[in-house]
Amino acid sequence: MTLSLKFLSILIFIATTSITVQSQDHKKSGGIEWLSLESALKKSSQDPKKIFIDVYTGWCGWCKRMDATTFEDPAVIAYMNKNFYPVKLDAETKDTIFTRTKRTCLNLNTKPMRSQQFS
Repeated sequence: MTLSLKFLSILIFIATTSITVQSQDHKKSGGIEWLSLESALKKSSQDPKKIFIDVYTGWCGWCKRMDATTFEDPAVIAYMNKNFYPVKLDAETKDTIFTRTKRTCLNLNTKPMRSQQFS
């Protein structure tokens, strides 16, 4: 009985930890104002600024470290929000990204971790 209780406790801990990690939102109040790529392109056409794209993955330790340190620095937050349209882009997404001139599909199943462009 105690073995199954320990197993159940560990299972509950892992489940709640993974839910907490998945529910983290990149749009924290008072932090960098992350936008979608489409939104950044639209805003850039109205008020021209450079677009800063942070490409990340859910498993990348350095990406998480940058989120916790660099992107939490008040000087970085102020500079990014003033000079750029910041975008978070999941490198493992299977979404199609439309830009002004090309349609780009990231991570097609044929060659993982590569982008392919279509005219």
